[in-house]
Amino acid sequence: AGVWAPVSFLVAGLIAAPTALSYAEFSTRVPEAGGPAIFVARGFGRGWVGLVTDAMEEPGDWLPALGALARRGADVRFFHLYDRGEWTLDERGPALFFSPEGGEALPVDPSAARQALREVADEFVEEVRSGVLRWGAQYLLVGTDAPLEQALRRAVSGRSDP
Repeated sequence: AGVWAPVSFLVAGLIAAPTALSYAEFSTRVPEAGGPAIFVARGFGRGWVGLVTDAMEEPGDWLPALGALARRGADVRFFHLYDRGEWTLDERGPALFFSPEGGEALPVDPSAARQALREVADEFVEEVRSGVLRWGAQYLLVGTDAPLEQALRRAVSGRSDP
């Protein structure tokens, strides 16, 4: 370094000056703690979070965490997976169910069971959908028989219709 050390410090200062001036400008325009992270978030927008699940856990257990993501500025998309076959009970005639623990056979009317299952499933989907929307996320109901790519395209385009 020797004699040229002061010159090298001067050159380094001149090179760093535009960065320092940029930070000074950003700091006056965005007076929030967080430095570069806040500048990038403001410059590029919100983060995108996709959650793919069947939501079979108790909604009250996981909805607050979903809300925390949305409150922190994430653009949350909730992909609620379901299997249409599980919701149809395709049995046509009378059926007998047996307990794996023994006991008597339980006769079941398939049409009544199908209707009851549909009502329970509809209530559950509405509970999940309304909770997801209430906590600030976008809700997408996704059948497992459809390509996930279709749901992803709906999510990116901002459409939540099935």
